[in-house]
Amino acid sequence: MRTRKSDGSGAETVAAAPKSSLLRNFRGYLGQIPVLGWLLGALVAVIIETTFSYPLARSLGLPNIPAIFGLRLVFTKPLLIPSALVFLFIVYAVPILLVAALTSSLTNRISGFLLERLPMVVSVVIHLALLYGIMHFWGSVNDYRVLMLSFILVSIILTLSLNLVNGYMGEFSCSHPGFMALGAYATSVFTLIFFVNDDLFGAALLPQSLGPFLFPLCLIGGGLVASIGALIV
Repeated sequence: MRTRKSDGSGAETVAAAPKSSLLRNFRGYLGQIPVLGWLLGALVAVIIETTFSYPLARSLGLPNIPAIFGLRLVFTKPLLIPSALVFLFIVYAVPILLVAALTSSLTNRISGFLLERLPMVVSVVIHLALLYGIMHFWGSVNDYRVLMLSFILVSIILTLSLNLVNGYMGEFSCSHPGFMALGAYATSVFTLIFFVNDDLFGAALLPQSLGPFLFPLCLIGGGLVASIGALIV
């Protein structure tokens, strides 16, 4: 937007008004929200989805909750894309923005305390725990989400390992699938031993209800087994 004003001699000068100042202020406000606030908002959103969103999906004409944020509808049922967008706005965008904005002062204080007074590992564990909770609730909607999360996380493991060997060490390795398989099998064995009544390993050592919460420890154990196997090779 431009405004015109006179300099007293009859001539007019053009002054450029600040453009999109409201948008810049909004972006600046969102930039002050720490990652902890966004994670809390996402956790609330996925809890709302798993608890209350089935009636909403039905009322919007959706056969079920969108599996991967409605991306499958692009290829299968394009006429339902507007309904999927409305669903995502109500279930995800609104809760995440509201929770992140309303708790920004609290999460900023907590983040400052974690970064300034506690070891970095404490902050990492808290953020990872929130991320794990988000994935747990989000994946509990259907098996397709669990499958996609598995593929995504396996790809992340492969990418990080290749970045370590190729990127930082400058070496080329073709052995990643073998070591990843070793870690995967070890994690499966740990899961069966601790949480599943199995014919081969016998009765579970821990209640099955603890599985979702202690499963990250099984992943760490699988990573240690893969590391030992790689060291031996």
